[in-house]
Amino acid sequence: KVVGSTVKCNNLIPFPYRAATSTNNGVTFTSNADGSIIVNGQNNGNGNSAYDLLVSGASLVLKAGVPYTLSIDTDVIDINVTAIVGGSYYSANKENNRKFLFTEDTIMTAVYVQVNKGNTANFVNTVVRVMLNEGETALPYQPYFEGLKNASFAGIESTGRNLFNAKAIGN
Repeated sequence: KVVGSTVKCNNLIPFPYRAATSTNNGVTFTSNADGSIIVNGQNNGNGNSAYDLLVSGASLVLKAGVPYTLSIDTDVIDINVTAIVGGSYYSANKENNRKFLFTEDTIMTAVYVQVNKGNTANFVNTVVRVMLNEGETALPYQPYFEGLKNASFAGIESTGRNLFNAKAIGN
């Protein structure tokens, strides 16, 4: 008898990100193993400091008619997305729109955290967690997991062999 549950990841942003570490206009972004991002430094005023989460050439396909929520766990850093909707580009940030409902299948081409040019805060080991999930409510942060999705088993077959070798561990 097989007992268990399907392991599902609610975070749709794939990990690892484009770069493990990136410095842009005075701000350094470093990704952690759990998908969180450490932000250090101060924007130098030459432009926005941005860190793209999607690997170059990667994209996320969002289904038409399904609501999505993009969330970030801090108010001092912006989150932006760029998507192609029917051949046109769509952009939003957490101030003006964190919930998305597309009327057609959508290819999201970029998800990035950003310290805007006018932000004068000096970040010291500021932890940022970004999540995109299905639904109209932001869910608690969950690291991306590529593993089992809607897995099922037809059955398990025992080979009858004991694979434990006590001699190999010195007993």
